[in-house]
Amino acid sequence: MSIAYRSALDVWESSCQKLINPSQGVPLPWWPKLTESFMGIRPHEFTLLCAPTGAGKTTLMSQISAQLFESEIQQFVAPVETGDADYMIRVISALEGRKLRAMAPMNADYLERMTLKYASKFQKNTLHISTHDSRVKVEDMIDALGVAHASDGIKVAILDNLNFFLKPTSQQNALMEMDEAVHSFVMLALRRLPIHIILIVHPKKTDNGRVLSEFDIKGSSTAVQEATNVILFNRPDQKEVDSGRRRITDRELVFRKNRENGECVGKPIWFTFDGQRYRECQ
Repeated sequence: MSIAYRSALDVWESSCQKLINPSQGVPLPWWPKLTESFMGIRPHEFTLLCAPTGAGKTTLMSQISAQLFESEIQQFVAPVETGDADYMIRVISALEGRKLRAMAPMNADYLERMTLKYASKFQKNTLHISTHDSRVKVEDMIDALGVAHASDGIKVAILDNLNFFLKPTSQQNALMEMDEAVHSFVMLALRRLPIHIILIVHPKKTDNGRVLSEFDIKGSSTAVQEATNVILFNRPDQKEVDSGRRRITDRELVFRKNRENGECVGKPIWFTFDGQRYRECQ
């Protein structure tokens, strides 16, 4: 049995290269506090984002996409839960600051003006949206991410959500399925491709509609252990709403794990909703 090792000097010399040329994170221009906590959305990282049903995680995702789209950063999104067309409408709504609704016909001239307004962005071809609208094999999604990175150099991948990458199975096998899926995505981001994967997950329990701990995330503790970052996204506590400190539309984002910037763990970042965008506030 052979054991691979290097001398301290060899390791230090390669470490120096990391210090001289650190990984450059992608900023989110609308949210400087979150960017600072993330140290930018950095390559070779895997983020779990957990929120209760109805907390607005799809809106949050689409606004992350809108900022990357605006900055012309290559991204891949698998909005399996909402579908590609609905997700694109959400992205443009965030950019326009106006809720576009697919439930009633819109003025064709307005839509044409909007298409022309974003024509240069569309031509850059930086936003790649998966057309899957049902369960996807983990292996197929990993292959898709590999192709997208090889052909377009994607830097960020947003996958919504873990449940759609799991096969229907018995309860006793469910945890194993989750662990295997998460591990596959972790290895892809941390070892194989210089991308940042954000995986949306659901809580296994909530307290008054809020996820209070990383240990309340659905599945075993393996996902939390392997993730680079763990983020909880919540409505405000009802007591804060009743006291007038928070509005019902405000949202709290808090890191429960941040491997590169542990100082931000447990310090909430508050967002207020202005009708279409989340904006950071005190």
